[in-house]
Amino acid sequence: MYRYISLVWNESDPRGNDTALHVENIISTSSSSWRKAHNQDGLVVYHSGARLGRMRHYPLKSGAKSSGVILGKIFSRGKNTGHISGKPAITDKEIREIIISSGRRLITAYWGRYVAFIYDEPRRTHHILRDPTGAFPCLFVDYRGILTCAL
Repeated sequence: MYRYISLVWNESDPRGNDTALHVENIISTSSSSWRKAHNQDGLVVYHSGARLGRMRHYPLKSGAKSSGVILGKIFSRGKNTGHISGKPAITDKEIREIIISSGRRLITAYWGRYVAFIYDEPRRTHHILRDPTGAFPCLFVDYRGILTCAL
């Protein structure tokens, strides 16, 4: 079973930093199956149960810079109406467009079961985006200064 847990917080808030560190320690010591998919600027994402060809993570990395991650299973929409490719090719250009559009590009160019965690550095904003069908659950709770999303 594919699972994930993310922590989103304001890095300038000492309480949020302390809580995030505490929760990360719990996650990393609770089970060896959790893998870190993303860690940057008040956003940490873990996942478990990934398998190639099934649910997995897609880093949103352009060059050396990482701006988030997509979790789940995505497919590219073809340029011709009705054509859908089973292999998503997320180029650096596509990644920049996903980030600049706050994730809207992900909705128009891809389909599948996913949740995306995007960090918009110029605006210092985090975006959490679930696929429009809602097929991939994203449960959340605000706990001591951090937003926790999980399945």
